[in-house]
Amino acid sequence: MVQAIADPVLRQKAQRFFNSAIIPRELSWAKRLSDLHFRLFVVDLHKALSEALIHDGDGELLRQTLEDWYATAEIDSEPTLAKKLKTPRSRKKYREWKPEP
Repeated sequence: MVQAIADPVLRQKAQRFFNSAIIPRELSWAKRLSDLHFRLFVVDLHKALSEALIHDGDGELLRQTLEDWYATAEIDSEPTLAKKLKTPRSRKKYREWKPEP
C-alpha cells in the first residue's frame, strides 16, 4: 500500500480533488452525503491523505476513512434508515439469567 500512496499520479489526483468542485468518479458515492456530512468528509479525507502522503503513513487511516464515509453515505441516502438510527431506543428490562442447578 505504501508504494501506491507514494505514487506521484495518486498525489496529483489528490491535489486535483481538493482544487476542484467536481467529484471524481471513484468517489461518486460521496454525492449521497448530506451537506454537513460532505463537508466533514472532505476534512477527514484531507487528514487521511495528509497522513498517507505527507507523513508516509501506510494508508490504513485512508482506507478506514473511505469505508466509514461510504457507510455514512448509504445511511444518508436512506432517510427511513437514518431516522430509525437517530431515534432513541426505549430501555428494556431484562430478567437475570440464573443457570439451572
